[in-house]
Amino acid sequence: SRVLYNAPWIQHIRFVSRFKIAQTAAMAAGSVPLSMAVQAGTVSMNTVGVVAGLATAAWAVVVGFSVISRQIVGRIVQEPSGQLIVSTLSFWGSRVDTRVLHGDIVPLDPPLPTAAVGQLLVLRLHAYSLPKPFLLSPRFAQVPDPAALAALVQPRSPPC
Repeated sequence: SRVLYNAPWIQHIRFVSRFKIAQTAAMAAGSVPLSMAVQAGTVSMNTVGVVAGLATAAWAVVVGFSVISRQIVGRIVQEPSGQLIVSTLSFWGSRVDTRVLHGDIVPLDPPLPTAAVGQLLVLRLHAYSLPKPFLLSPRFAQVPDPAALAALVQPRSPPC
């Protein structure tokens, strides 16, 4: 098997994902003592509003970040059989491998030159069998064989 795409910065995204989950859990855990302090009358409603706003913002960031991070590709490996293993992150920041057939990849329209594919900031990789696209950043990743990555998304000639 050979690596077509590798994004070493996926480790940073994994860390941020887990940090945001821990932050949201801490905000939720802090709501119990806060509610007891409100009942005792030692905390003002302004403080409750600020904490509720922070908790809501932390939750919204976790949800939004997890939606995006589940589409960001950390690695694409091509097996000898032609099948691709596309690695992304789960909600919890762990690695999820998705197997996709090479012929299942939707070609780019219009096609791009090989050199242009390697310089793209964001490349959306669609597969016919999957509901959501994958997001790659070839410009900031390690692409050992740019021609192989470009061939993955270029139109293929139909079999005769």
